[in-house]
Amino acid sequence: MLQPDSIKPFILDPRGFIRRAALDYFGRAFSQDADLMPLVLDAYDAYGEANGRYLLVQSRRFVQSEATIRRMLGLLASAARKSTKLHFNAIIQLACPTILESMQDEIASSPGIGEASVHRIQRRIELQHVSGAELWDHLQTLPDEYDADRHPHALYDHGVDIVQALATTGYLPPADAVTALKNSPRDSFMQTWLADLCGEMRLGEAVPTLVAMLRSDDAWTLDGGLHALVKIGGTDAIAMIKKRWHREEFDFRLYASGVLSHVHRPEAEAAIIDLLATEQDLSLSTDLSMALCEQFSRDGIPKVKALIDEGYDEQTTILEHDLLCACRVLGLDLPELAAWEASAQEDWEHMLAEHDAAHREGTPESAALDEFLDSDDDEDDEGGTDDNAEEQLEPVTEISRNAPCPCGSGKKYKRCCGKS
Repeated sequence: MLQPDSIKPFILDPRGFIRRAALDYFGRAFSQDADLMPLVLDAYDAYGEANGRYLLVQSRRFVQSEATIRRMLGLLASAARKSTKLHFNAIIQLACPTILESMQDEIASSPGIGEASVHRIQRRIELQHVSGAELWDHLQTLPDEYDADRHPHALYDHGVDIVQALATTGYLPPADAVTALKNSPRDSFMQTWLADLCGEMRLGEAVPTLVAMLRSDDAWTLDGGLHALVKIGGTDAIAMIKKRWHREEFDFRLYASGVLSHVHRPEAEAAIIDLLATEQDLSLSTDLSMALCEQFSRDGIPKVKALIDEGYDEQTTILEHDLLCACRVLGLDLPELAAWEASAQEDWEHMLAEHDAAHREGTPESAALDEFLDSDDDEDDEGGTDDNAEEQLEPVTEISRNAPCPCGSGKKYKRCCGKS
């Protein structure tokens, strides 16, 4: 497998689709490499705001410093697009609370910082000064403070903030955290928060319960289990997924392939190759092939090429473009690469043009962003604040599967949120 240092330079690649593939590699693995955010901002400076949103989407959990936050505040002040402002707000909100506290006044007075961001930053700063016992008690009662049907994202984000503060206190012994996860109500916010806690604490003992969460039909539960397993890493989850693969339903395997894709270990790469050799479902074979490309697997290249030649599920991804990115990063050549690159570049430019048109014409989504950025920080009836406007932006018409995904990832809808 490639080492991360070999992939980082591609964040600055002149081809947007290559930059995105490199950034996805780190972002979806919750990388804590402090070198990443300066590279993201260098790429933003080099390729401009129109390309910037694709750099920012996967950067929210990257390690920040005072220097990177100050650079973002400068870029935020000059940003023309509402979506760019929202992404910068989201990244700054999630920086280390200690750094946020040292820069609180500077951030709050910066042009482009929304009132919702100021509120969430204040909350995260306050939480780091609360005892572990108080944080644990607050987490238990938090659902009573919100109308979960009206404000699910605000409730979820508040719980995540508590969990991240709690994970640093050492209050909850690992065995107690795992037991609490096992005993939590199925498909509840509490289960999702406790999965996140086990992920933040890197508790390998939680792996069996987290893998079982991938059987859920609930999107919050599925994402909670997947993200926690990726954060924990290790080989236990890989071995367990491989052992259970052919006994599980389609949806389990779809999410489990995401774990294999984003845990960067040779064992994960080997498991994907072995499972691909025996998988009979074309959609899952395509998903496993995409996972090999996302791992930048040298050994997987011929297997992905064979599936392209045989025919794959074109509703899942454009596998030629995935293989193109992997080959370019690996420094490998195939006769078809030039044609695939022309197609990928055309798609990239078309995607940029669609977002440019939306930016010029204005959309219901942009109106919601205006409200987010100009908010007076009014609290809802339950005392919570809607801190994540982006997550609540709903498409007002049916989305074409070939259109850009409204989540802002830059991928086609069928390759992103449309998969579920």
